[in-house]
Formats: sequence, structure tokens, C-alpha cells
Amino acid sequence: MKKRFQTITAFVLLLGVIGVTSCSSDDSSPTPNPGPSPEEISIPSAVEFSNLRKQVLEGEKQQISALLNEDRGFAFTSKKGVKVEVAYLDIRGGELTVGDTVTCTFIELYDKGVMALANRPTMGIYPERNEWGGVDYQTDDYGRLTVEGYRGFIITGGEFYFDIKVNGKQVTNYGINMVVPVVNTRGFQEDMLLWQGNVNEKDDLTFTEIPIQTEMGFLDNDENNENYVLFLNGWNDLPSEIGWSNIDKYASEEGEKTQFFVKVPQGYNYENAGVYLGVKNEEGLAHLDVFLNHSELGEVFTEHYGWVPVGLEGYVFFISVDANTNKVVYAIKEIKVEKKQMIEIKAQDLKTGTTQEVIAILNALN
Repeated sequence: MKKRFQTITAFVLLLGVIGVTSCSSDDSSPTPNPGPSPEEISIPSAVEFSNLRKQVLEGEKQQISALLNEDRGFAFTSKKGVKVEVAYLDIRGGELTVGDTVTCTFIELYDKGVMALANRPTMGIYPERNEWGGVDYQTDDYGRLTVEGYRGFIITGGEFYFDIKVNGKQVTNYGINMVVPVVNTRGFQEDMLLWQGNVNEKDDLTFTEIPIQTEMGFLDNDENNENYVLFLNGWNDLPSEIGWSNIDKYASEEGEKTQFFVKVPQGYNYENAGVYLGVKNEEGLAHLDVFLNHSELGEVFTEHYGWVPVGLEGYVFFISVDANTNKVVYAIKEIKVEKKQMIEIKAQDLKTGTTQEVIAILNALN
């Protein structure tokens, strides 16, 4: 059975003052050694490109082992200084006791580089609203949100992934409190919201705003605006991992919008390459998630709805992998968006580098 909710515009969440410290990331940008010529780069299969993405995401996993406490939970601090407290865990067909073994896989993403290589951009649903500004949300039996709207860029305060097991069994219910340092994403920003992420059959991640009245999650900040403070709640007998959530806000919808096209070298397509749009001075990453044969432009990457603002300044990232060397194949184009613009990435624009080299290069772009 599906449940329906209407959004409301504001909520008040009473929270204590919490302070943590965090180390800033290293923004150094190494220059790769000269790579092969374009003629020497081998175009990958869909499987080879998918394997690159999986390897990058695997490298971001933090593995936590703990013993269950009296609150049927555990706590840890992430590599980026996020304080996490988990409680009220349950598993299917068994009772939990203090001292049971907990294993947790945790991922935290803040930077464009890993987002691009792992295909975990910050794309959210901009929902259709009624005359009162309300939105018709639906949830399935497991609490997964769906809403009608278009997929567009959202500005991030951090993407997070959880997979928790107790005694080797998947948890079915949970409560998660997180304190996320704002220094991980350029400092505190107003109007941040909490989002739920879903990955489709093409391995594309899309976020949906969590309405406050669903009681599935809450977001606020501490007294000094040094941390985002959030709570995630799940009680719907989950069939698999908890999955993705996000601190994000809608990008500005003011001004003229346009459809945006990127042409790539022959032989590359949606199955063996990805094209992304990094916005200057904003955290997060947009995804050009459509590959089509345009009547005038030929085969191009684009997006569904013409949401890209005219005048936006940023970078186009092309990402693939060299099937011979397993190095990342990439190209970067600095842009200022014009109406119905097409950016062309040519074979001679392609470069190669190790995963860490390319991540550092992309992260260094402001």
C-alpha cells in the first residue's frame, strides 16, 4: 500500500549544542605524467567502465566493527569528523542482546572528484507543486519516497551511505543521529534539507526531499552553525541496506534556463562514459544523464528538462577508463552556459591519469 503526504514549509527541532573538530582535506592537485595519444586510448566496454566506478566507490567505504550497546546501537566518528550514533536496531526473526556483533559500512562524499568517478552526483527531484505549494509524496512499504518532478542539480552539505548488519543479518529498523561539520563543504548554508537517495537500474543516484511529516528524518544545525545535525529514522522492515541520504538544498530557479548538450569522441556513449557539470563556487555535481541522437547535433549527452541556467559558470567533466591500462580517461572544459549550447570534447582533449590524480585535479577546481 502506498502512503501520501503533503509537504509543509517549516519545522522546529530542539537540539543541544554540539561541537566537534575536523581536519580539512588536501586540495593538492598533482599533474599526471604524459599519457598515451588519443589513438592509443582503448575505448572500454560497459562492464569495464562500471568496474572503474565500483572500484572508486569501494575505496571510499569505511568499515566499522562494534558491540551492541544498551540502546541496541553503537557509535563512531568518521574520517571527516562526522559523529554518528546509531540506536534502536532490529533484525528479522531474532532478538538482539547487549554485546552482539555489529558491522557497518559507511561512505561520506563531499567532493566533485569522487562523485564524478563513482557516479554519485548530487541530483535531486524538483517536485511538481500544487497551487498552495504542496507536494504529493508517496512511499512504498519500505519507506522509499517517490514524487513527480524533474531531476536537477542540488547543492550539497554531504552525501552519506549506510549498510548495517548485526550478527551477520541485515537490520530492518534503525535510528541514526549525525553531527556533520560544515567545514567539509565550504561552511554553513541556510535552507539545507534532508534527502533520501535511490539508485536505479542504471546505477544513477537521485535524491528526494524527506518531508518532515513522514517522521523519516529531521535536519537542523547547532547553535554556532558549525555543524549540521540530522536524524534518520527507519522502521519499515527494510529488505536491504539502509542506503543513501544527503544534506542538500535546491539550487536557484531564477533566470532563464536552457537545455545543454555535450558531444564526445566517437565510440563513447552512456554505457562506457559519464559527463558531469561542476558549478563554480558550489559544492555538488550535476549529471548529464541522457544520451541521444539529436536531429541536428548527432549523438550527444544532455539532460531531461532544460534546467541549466543561462550564464552559469562551471566545468564539464568527461569520465571514462582506458581498457588497456585501467587508467581514468578524462577531459575538462571550462564553460559559461549559453542558450542551447553544445560543448564538444574531441579525441585530442582526452587525458589519462590514476584514480587519485584525477580526483585531485577535479577537486582543485573551484
